[in-house]
Amino acid sequence: MDRQPVVVLLGKSLFLDGVAMGLGGRPSLGVVQMDTAGPDVGERLKSLEPGLIVFELDGARTAALFPLLKAHPGIPLLGLDLDSCQVIVLSSSRHLAANMQALCQLVSSQLGCDK
Repeated sequence: MDRQPVVVLLGKSLFLDGVAMGLGGRPSLGVVQMDTAGPDVGERLKSLEPGLIVFELDGARTAALFPLLKAHPGIPLLGLDLDSCQVIVLSSSRHLAANMQALCQLVSSQLGCDK
């Protein structure tokens, strides 16, 4: 049997509580709300193997996402901007750039200029 995808709601707020309720009615999804204030957030997140992380862009602990992205590249993120009613989709991937030439090549590749 296939494992259902897990959506992690990162942070605690009234808005994220509402998102949890909205997504909770979908039997094809596992929804977990995680408080970032606790210890070992990275380890807890790793054990959940999320398919998506949802967070508030202006949340108090948004900066906590960067170490998580570094440790777990490839997990897509949905940043919710409550002020403008927009969602920003972010993704991360890891690349080796041991020197300036490799960094410049990566920049060109990301811009589609590497041909």
